[in-house]
Parts: sequence; structure tokens; C-alpha cells
Amino acid sequence: MANEAAKPLPQAPLPPIAEARIVLALPAYNESESIDPLFTRIAAARKEAVPHLSVLLYNDGSKDDTRAKALAWNGRDGLPVRVIGLDENRGLGGAVLGLVRDFTGPERGGQRDAHAMALMDCDDTMDPFQLPEMWAKLRGEQLEMVIASRYRRGAIVRGVSLLRRTMSRGAGTLFGLMHPIRGVRDYSCGYRVYRRELLDRAWAAWGEQLVVQRGFPSMVEILLKLGRLGAKAGEVPLKLHYDQKRGESKMPVGDNATRLLKLMWKWRREGLEPPKKG
Repeated sequence: MANEAAKPLPQAPLPPIAEARIVLALPAYNESESIDPLFTRIAAARKEAVPHLSVLLYNDGSKDDTRAKALAWNGRDGLPVRVIGLDENRGLGGAVLGLVRDFTGPERGGQRDAHAMALMDCDDTMDPFQLPEMWAKLRGEQLEMVIASRYRRGAIVRGVSLLRRTMSRGAGTLFGLMHPIRGVRDYSCGYRVYRRELLDRAWAAWGEQLVVQRGFPSMVEILLKLGRLGAKAGEVPLKLHYDQKRGESKMPVGDNATRLLKLMWKWRREGLEPPKKG
């Protein structure tokens, strides 16, 4: 049973997108080539659609000038940018944990007034102009989490191999059967918007154990844990342009698929409940 801190509390209505304060969280490892084109589009989205958008980038031990390029954007075209992270590469899971810790942990990283955190890949394959659609879904249906899904009518997925698409769809189907979360079909896509209250509850329940997995499976792990809190979730169709990706993919598809299958059974057998307090 979830502890008291994990129980949902009444939530204030969300404001319209013109008033919404959203932190766009970007886990980044050696994304120097993507920073300028991506941040150009983020700044345009802020100017045209999400006027109170800010960027929080987690530099996951990059060996290139990802950090310097991101910092150079702070204030450029009016875009607020903060960069956090470590010199050591800890993988996607470590980066996601660091972003959530900064947003909702003890320090709250100067983002205390934000209504939500949006998580998006930093490789310029996802579209920041989808944020208004995701926010409308979150606000209109009084949800706590919205995922940009590859498996909703109208989704656009370009530049992804048939093998990878087939493996992702198969994994999503299996997780839907073994670990169902109402409103969710895409268990691994990294483009999501989380209400602050949901992340506050999750941090109170798990703390530093919220994300244990180091790599790609961390996206499934945090989703399942939020599902254990009874998170109200929904999806919009994703627009993914993997053909815009610069440089080689850092994700070993076969290894991740095998690991996810093993974890699916482990999590089914052992559960993912919050640790007991005291």
C-alpha cells in the first residue's frame, strides 16, 4: 500500500497555456550539434505559444561542449536556461532523476512557481510546438501526466527502422498487459508533461529511489511508479522526426529490449510499491 505522502490531494485548476509556467527538462549527453537548432525551435515555441517556458538541461558528463552551448542560450531570444549535472556520465536514468530532484526535491532549483515539468529528448527529434496540445489535454481532462505517444491516431514517426518500431510496439503491448495504466499505450516515449503535484507525491514516496535504472528502461520505470500512485494519464499523437537526429544513436536497441523484458517480469513479481516509511 502506498504511504500517506503518496496519496493524491485535491489539485488547483491549471491555467491556460498563456499563463502556464512550464519547465522543459532535457537530459543531454554529447548533444552539442543539436543544441542550436533545438533551442532555436524552443525559443520560437516560447515566443509564439508558451510565453512562460524555461529550460532546465541536465548535462550528463558530456565530453563535447554541450554545457557551454546550452549556457550560451540563457537569455538569448528571451529564453531562460539553467544547466545542471555532473562530470560523470550516469546514463538516462541518472539524468532523469537529477532533473526531477532539481524540480521537486528539497531545493526545487529556483523553479518553485512552475506548474509542470515537461521532459523531452535533447537530440532535436521532438517538437516543442506540441506542448500546447499536451497542455490542453492535461488541463482539459484534469490529468496529471500526458505522453506524446507513437501509438495514437495521427502520430508521425520518421527515420526509425522497422525493427525498432516493431520491438517498441511489442514491448508496449506486453507492458500494457502486465502493467496496465489507464490511458497509456506508449510506455517508453521520453516526451511527457508531468504536473508538479504528481512529481511532488512521487518524490515524497520514493525520493532518490524514484529512478533506479540507469539507461533507457528508466523511462518505463518512472512511468510504472507513477502508475502505482494512481496517476491520471492521457496521450496525444507524437510527432517524431528521427531523421533530424545528428550523430549516431546512443541507444543499443537489442540490449534494451532484452533488459526491458527481464525487468517486466521482475517488476511484475516483486512490485514497484513505494518503500515503507519508518
